[in-house]
Amino acid sequence: MGELIDFDVKDVAQLNNPLPKGPYGTVISNPPYGERLESEPALIALHSLLGRIMKSQFGGWNLSVFSASPELLSCLQLRADKQFKAKNGPLDCVQKNYHLAESEGGKPAMLAEDFANRLRKNLKKFEKWARQEGIECYRLYDADLPEYNVAIDRYADWVVVQEYAPPKTVDAHKARQRLFDIIAATIAVLDMAPNKLVLKTRERQKGKNQYQKMAEKGDFIEVQEYNARLWVNSPTTWIPVCSSTTVSPVACSAR
Repeated sequence: MGELIDFDVKDVAQLNNPLPKGPYGTVISNPPYGERLESEPALIALHSLLGRIMKSQFGGWNLSVFSASPELLSCLQLRADKQFKAKNGPLDCVQKNYHLAESEGGKPAMLAEDFANRLRKNLKKFEKWARQEGIECYRLYDADLPEYNVAIDRYADWVVVQEYAPPKTVDAHKARQRLFDIIAATIAVLDMAPNKLVLKTRERQKGKNQYQKMAEKGDFIEVQEYNARLWVNSPTTWIPVCSSTTVSPVACSAR
């Protein structure tokens, strides 16, 4: 097999079409998936990036992806032609097969384009101001667009995305879909490492859950506020008061 197949290990961000002039082929992938909150932004960014690369560089090819998370697969923003249920030990999995339309070239479209444009505008404004004032902690976005109902705070090279609880009149499926799009767009616009983004969703706690203690883990980051250098708790140790830090399964519809 080693004489027939070339094996290479690289970041998916460096994936490119080895046969740009043909013939067409098939890409087979088993991307990582996880259930821990800390990994969610990175997984969203990974699947979003994989989908954009496939559409921009592999037009005419076939793609087959195996995963235990249909929600993350939907963030590829591709519509499957066929899918098959399978098991991976105790995990319920799915194998989705896609045929990629002929590439039209050009830069792939950004998810949540309206939100991304507003975030770029805010970044240009506040980043310049913060640099002049010597401030590293500031709010970058605060539900400027009603349909993207989150607050985004910057703490040096960390970013915290906090979802405002949507009203009951808002479809929960659409709200969760937008949250995934927000995360992918934020990582792309800020050109940041996904593991530096902290996602917090808010919902009213009941019973004993409302009496949570603040995290006791002694992780701190250093930030600047004018002429002062301050130690603040690392965003990964925060537990919002009267809210729970959870992420629900999200489905991103194909576009």
